[in-house]
Amino acid sequence: MENFGFRLQLQDRYEEAIDAYCRAVAVEPSSINARSNMGQALLNCGRIEEAIETFRQVKDVAFVGGQDCRLNGNTCYGTLNDTLGFVLVIAVIFIYVVANLGVVRYYWREERSKFNWLLHGIFPIGTSAILIYSLYKSFSPAPARPYNWSPVIVAVWLLAGIGVLGYLRLRGSEDWLAKASAVVDDSADLEPVDSQPA
Repeated sequence: MENFGFRLQLQDRYEEAIDAYCRAVAVEPSSINARSNMGQALLNCGRIEEAIETFRQVKDVAFVGGQDCRLNGNTCYGTLNDTLGFVLVIAVIFIYVVANLGVVRYYWREERSKFNWLLHGIFPIGTSAILIYSLYKSFSPAPARPYNWSPVIVAVWLLAGIGVLGYLRLRGSEDWLAKASAVVDDSADLEPVDSQPA
């Protein structure tokens, strides 16, 4: 109905287009295009007050529940790049929080004599709490599509990684882990290089 209304509007048959848009909105109340085009058709008919009310409805539909849809012309959308960016932000926050917890755990259990409450306790836990809170606020209320799929994508990504690690462990292919550990241990044993000439 929405496309039919648009064709009618292009033919300057505004009253018929308005009827088609009304039917389209009745079928799909969240259709921003139908409401927006109906508002334009109402303007073309000189029905200013109805057009203003229709455009207000477009705004209400686009930002229902505080969802931050972007309006591009008449369309509420989320681009693939924006969604992937959101996925990466969630993944980085997850990795950062896990690394911070690892720092706290490591210094508390392994290097207790070097444990510093500010550096190894308050900073890692505080910054993790801030990031978790900001992530919570990003999803309260739930973002518009396709951004609402970001946590699902990150969860699938995480589970796939855990699956690969589990598979490698079952096969006994843990050489890579030993090599990575050796690289970390070797870099810690290196003496600092004096950059000034003797």
